[in-house]
Amino acid sequence: MKIALVGARGTGKSTLATALQGTFQTQTQAFACTVVDQLSQEPYRSYDLVLLMGLDLPSALDPDHRQMVEKTDHQLRQFMDTHVIPYAVVYGSGQARVDHAFQTIEYHRSRAANRRSLARKASEWQWCCDTCSDAACEHRLFTALVSRPPSSVRP
Repeated sequence: MKIALVGARGTGKSTLATALQGTFQTQTQAFACTVVDQLSQEPYRSYDLVLLMGLDLPSALDPDHRQMVEKTDHQLRQFMDTHVIPYAVVYGSGQARVDHAFQTIEYHRSRAANRRSLARKASEWQWCCDTCSDAACEHRLFTALVSRPPSSVRP
């Protein structure tokens, strides 16, 4: 799973990346957590999940650079909304932020697994041919039946 961490300067994205890498190194699942700084649509498309850092850390609340942090956060949210890039906002301080990010990642991972499972089940389902009016489907079925070798069982 590839995860992008984005946020304004001082919002803890590098600290969170280090903490998450440490958490996931003990697991056998493939995992990559990257801090992304540029506003470009394509890099975001290559990630399975984008986590945006909330503005609740003390460094982000520093009055000297609060306006810059809020402006950057607004630009990031606007960019991702404009380009329809789904993201989750992570809040909390210290271990609480790591736990929140981990819960978000696990939720995303389980949802992705459920979607794959449902897609697999949907592709295994067969329509009842008695009520089907799909000419292409009937042609494939008839062609497959005609191309079979004759059955060795006689009535």
